[in-house]
Amino acid sequence: MDTLRLHRQSGASLILLIGIVAALAILATTLVTFIGNVQSNTADQRVRDKTAGVAEAAVDGMMYQMSLTHGLQSYWPTDASIQPVLDATTIRSQFSSTTEYPNPPVGAFVSAVYYDNSDTNGDKHVNRLDAHYDANDDSLMYVEGQGMVGNRSVRIQALVQRTFVKTEFPRGVAVYTGASLLSNGGGNNPKITIEDQGDQPSVTGYAAGGVDNQSVFVNTITQKTGGDVPVLSSILPDSVVAQIILMAKNMGTYYDLTAGAQMPTDLSGVKVINVADGATVDLGNNIDINSATSPGILFILGGNNVTIDMGGNETFWGVMYTEGTFESSHGTPSIHGMLICKSNLDMRGTPNVYYNDSAIVKLKDRWTLAVQVVTNTWREISPVAP
Repeated sequence: MDTLRLHRQSGASLILLIGIVAALAILATTLVTFIGNVQSNTADQRVRDKTAGVAEAAVDGMMYQMSLTHGLQSYWPTDASIQPVLDATTIRSQFSSTTEYPNPPVGAFVSAVYYDNSDTNGDKHVNRLDAHYDANDDSLMYVEGQGMVGNRSVRIQALVQRTFVKTEFPRGVAVYTGASLLSNGGGNNPKITIEDQGDQPSVTGYAAGGVDNQSVFVNTITQKTGGDVPVLSSILPDSVVAQIILMAKNMGTYYDLTAGAQMPTDLSGVKVINVADGATVDLGNNIDINSATSPGILFILGGNNVTIDMGGNETFWGVMYTEGTFESSHGTPSIHGMLICKSNLDMRGTPNVYYNDSAIVKLKDRWTLAVQVVTNTWREISPVAP
């Protein structure tokens, strides 16, 4: 009986062993497949992350181009004539390894487009088919950037907003001098008058050191002298002056003549010129600096003993500021806007200052300080075909 039982169980161990081996083989195959899939997915994710990095660089690069300012023009697109161009070559150089970041077989490695945040073409959608400038003038636009690494594409969209350089000059101020206003009279032809009062209830002329002859002002300008004159920083904040200087440095229109820079021949736009104390800056003769439609800013720095000499039939539109003195040794030059002198204002020649409110207003919110992403608008969208 026992012998029969043993005989019937003699193949059980082999079957069990075969089962275990088969199970291990299945597990091994599954493990190999799983590891292969993980490696493939990890490699694919790495490529995707790299591609997303290129797309982000495209958005950042276009935002940078839109934030640039040169002369009187910001590259923030306010009409079709302004076209910021993505510096794709520089971005490509930041991802220099063509092995790690291979160029796509078709299409661009990096690209970007911007468009208004309103439906300008009437198709009831806001997308890259709409106007490629700030059509509704709200300082908001969409930017899309796409990166392509090999065959992989990622496209990112963000709503961006521009902020402005603080260039808000005081309105209703024809002239300000922190010292004396020197004049040989005005009679029936005052030298400081109003050309455009805008919506200002009054226009004021300030002379901390007094006025030689009251008739230098037209009678519609309120005169404040001596102790009635506030410090300049309460009218034109030091922060605004510092911001203009910094903006000029960023724009490449700051000229330090004490450090070897040459006096610019073109004084239009935004110009800040630093000279040695005691120097005279000749603005030239018979030329127009800026215009009624495009006023500018001219700062002459260097100390209380610096002199601006303006002559001939020269005209200046905008805001002229000096740490020293303004004078006119010859001719009949004119300033349309506002004149600020921390030292004397010498009107003993035949210059004219015309307060022009429009010229001052046009200097506000004109130059882009920065372009930044609006919070919670950064998102990935479907790539477009190359």
